[in-house]
Amino acid sequence: MKKSIILMGIISAMLLAGCSSNSSSSNSANDPANVSGSTSNAYQKLSQQDKKQVKFSFKLTQEDKNKYSVNMTVKNNSSKNISLKYADFSLIRGDETIKSDKKGTTTLSHGQAITINQLFTKVSTTTLSNGQVKIQYLNSDNIVAKPDFSDQINVDDSDDQDSSDTNTSSNSSSQTTSSNDDSQSDNSSDSTSQQSDQVVKRADQAEDLYRRATGTWSGGLTVQKTSGGWNMIWDTGANGYVDNNGNVTSSQGVTTTYDEMLHAQQNGGPVKP
Repeated sequence: MKKSIILMGIISAMLLAGCSSNSSSSNSANDPANVSGSTSNAYQKLSQQDKKQVKFSFKLTQEDKNKYSVNMTVKNNSSKNISLKYADFSLIRGDETIKSDKKGTTTLSHGQAITINQLFTKVSTTTLSNGQVKIQYLNSDNIVAKPDFSDQINVDDSDDQDSSDTNTSSNSSSQTTSSNDDSQSDNSSDSTSQQSDQVVKRADQAEDLYRRATGTWSGGLTVQKTSGGWNMIWDTGANGYVDNNGNVTSSQGVTTTYDEMLHAQQNGGPVKP
C-alpha cells in the first residue's frame, strides 16, 4: 500500500514538471522580444545599399538676426527597422564642428518618416552660407547630407560691420542734398534691375523646375514662398527648395543649378513661361 502511494506521488511530480516545462517554452515563443524582425538596426551598421535608402533632408528656421536652427527630416525607405541617436549628429564646416542639441533615440520602420526640429541651434549665417556644410552621423564614414543652405538664409541678414558702414555712408551723403537724391535714384534702379533678373517669379514655375530637376512627378507637393525663393513641402514631411535664380535643392540636399538645367539632356530647358 505504501509503495503504491509513493509510486503515485512520483508520477504526479513528473506530470507537473512536464506541464511547467511546456508552459515555459510556450511563453518564450510568444515573447515579442523573440519574434523575428522586431529588433532595430543601428544606422552606422547598415550596408551601404541600405544607407542609400535612408533619406535625410534639412531646413532652416531663423531664431534671431544671423542665427538659425537646423531641422532634420528622415525617411526610412529601407526594408529594415533602423535606430538613430540624435546626439550622434554633427554639422561640419571646414574645421568647425557643431554637435547636436538634441538627446534621445528614435526607431523608424520601413516607410516611416520623422521630423526633428532644432537638431542644431544658434548656427550663424557665416557657417551656413556658401554651400560648404556637411552633416555626419557618428563619424566621417557616415556623411548623410551636404546641404546648401545659402538660399534659405534671409537676404536681409547683415553683420554689425555692414550696418555701421551703411550708417556712415548715409550720414556722409546727407550733407549734400543733390548727392543724396542721386544715391536714391541709383538704389531704385538697382532694385528694379534685381527684380527683372529674377528667373523664378511664380509658384508654378518653381514647382515645374523642382519636378524636372529631381524627376519627381507624384502629387502631395505644396509650394510656399520665402524671401529668397520657394519651399517645396511634401505630405511625407520631406522638404526641397527652389531659389529665385532657378537653382534647385532636393529633399536629399542635392543641388542642381539653373545652368545645369538649361543644358540637361533630359527634363532640361528654361523656366516655363
